[in-house]
Amino acid sequence: ESENNAVISQYEIGDIILEDGSVIKEGNLTTIDKSNVPIAVIAGFQEDGTAFGVGVHRSDTPLQWAADDSVGYATNFTENICIQESDFDFSGDTDGSDNWAVICAGDSKDTADTATNYPAFHFVNTYAATYTLTGEYASGWYMPSIAELCKIYQNREAVNNSLRHIYRLDEQAAMNGLETNWYWSASQAGSEDDYAWFVHYFNGYAGECPKNFTNVH
Repeated sequence: ESENNAVISQYEIGDIILEDGSVIKEGNLTTIDKSNVPIAVIAGFQEDGTAFGVGVHRSDTPLQWAADDSVGYATNFTENICIQESDFDFSGDTDGSDNWAVICAGDSKDTADTATNYPAFHFVNTYAATYTLTGEYASGWYMPSIAELCKIYQNREAVNNSLRHIYRLDEQAAMNGLETNWYWSASQAGSEDDYAWFVHYFNGYAGECPKNFTNVH
């Protein structure tokens, strides 16, 4: 799941962001312009009012958070720990935008080969290049914290409406909604060194899972 911070604005959940930065409501998007494609759907807001959006594409295959022979698999990245207070309420590190930097600082060796050692982060880190994004949207993509991922789940109806609308116009332009998959967050679990947080989009269950688990997107 890729996420991008946007400027504080009048965005609403479900707004579609095009590559040139323009904002379109779901029902107002009638065609896909290949020179100005949809790149994100507004999915939530930070505490300071900054909007964040999910990328319109996801990995076609499940990806490990960390390979079991990487340093990061058994490392407790304490700065990235998020603690669940209630179903959708978390404390600790709730902003995932700097979590990859923490991982790199703790594992300078294996983070040099993200495709092998940190596949889920590799998808996020190369998202802009893979989908040829330019300008201000060529950077800022990151894997959300578990708190942010739960916000996306809570707003999934509006987000899915927009993603599926884009998909109906052009199946290559977006995923067909946030389906009932498991999605990784960038949050370190507090219970075990080799566990990270995920959300199951079938029912919104947030849980801790071994970082080498291969059934999570």
